[in-house]
Amino acid sequence: MIVNNLRESKLTNNAKLDKQDAKMREVCQEFESVFVSYLLQNMRKTVPNNNEEDSFSREVYTSMMDEEVAKAVSRGPGIGLAEVLYRQFTVKKS
Repeated sequence: MIVNNLRESKLTNNAKLDKQDAKMREVCQEFESVFVSYLLQNMRKTVPNNNEEDSFSREVYTSMMDEEVAKAVSRGPGIGLAEVLYRQFTVKKS
């Protein structure tokens, strides 16, 4: 009975660690997504705009597009920032 309780406790702890691990990865990917979106928006500002019809709706559209592109990038291999952050935050101290 004590052995079973220890096993269950160990399995419960492993499940908690797996949930924390998954949540940490998700947060790191979200941060990378925000960072990539910021990069895209600022890079777009450097491009000369000759279009006189630059409207509010166009700005909203490009902003939303930048956010979605950033999310897509971070879901894949990304730019590597999420992985670096994840490794840094999960370093095991000896």
